[in-house]
Amino acid sequence: MAKLTMAVPVDRTQGELVTRLRELGFCVPDVNVSCVPEPFMHVGDDYSYVFSNCWDTIAFVEDGFADFGICGLDVVLESKCLVYEPARLPFSFGRVSIIGNQDFLKTPLRYRTHLRVGTRYPRLARDYFAREESLNVNILEVCTAAKETVHMGLCDLSVDLLSSATSVREPLVEYKVILEAQAVLIVNRSAYRLNHKQLQEITHSMRKIGGGS
Repeated sequence: MAKLTMAVPVDRTQGELVTRLRELGFCVPDVNVSCVPEPFMHVGDDYSYVFSNCWDTIAFVEDGFADFGICGLDVVLESKCLVYEPARLPFSFGRVSIIGNQDFLKTPLRYRTHLRVGTRYPRLARDYFAREESLNVNILEVCTAAKETVHMGLCDLSVDLLSSATSVREPLVEYKVILEAQAVLIVNRSAYRLNHKQLQEITHSMRKIGGGS
């Protein structure tokens, strides 16, 4: 039986993710989130684990460097990577929301022109504004803390990920949720064909987290 490689994101939800995986029998090592500036690999007794940020995680799975992994639904939909998505998992909940200054948002967006939006989700943001608001927006793509672009006066609005327990502080307000996010099991397409039985078992095991069959 081939030893598979699992891609594990290192972020603010790391502790919850590791706990869930260990409950399922995965021998995931402890990782200090603040000490992971770049991807690294750990070869365990059960699987090899590659740790990286969430955007690299899905890229590693699509490319075949990892056979399967866990990623946020927001990253899956933004990246449009070609991976299987056999199970959505009931943790790491959040929401991708439009955030802006409360005074700015008193005027309906349809009356605004040349809107500048700070985000790390350019595809999701453009699609939303074109589909729901009939607006073409100028995107400032940033890596982190998109809502700070509004605070700093760089952008009119931001599209950012908020955790389930997070709210924004005045004078900013959450205008609208455009995506409810959660953890997702992702699988490399070729690996799924070559290691079908193993990956089916993993998928079945992951589904048990949510009480599925």
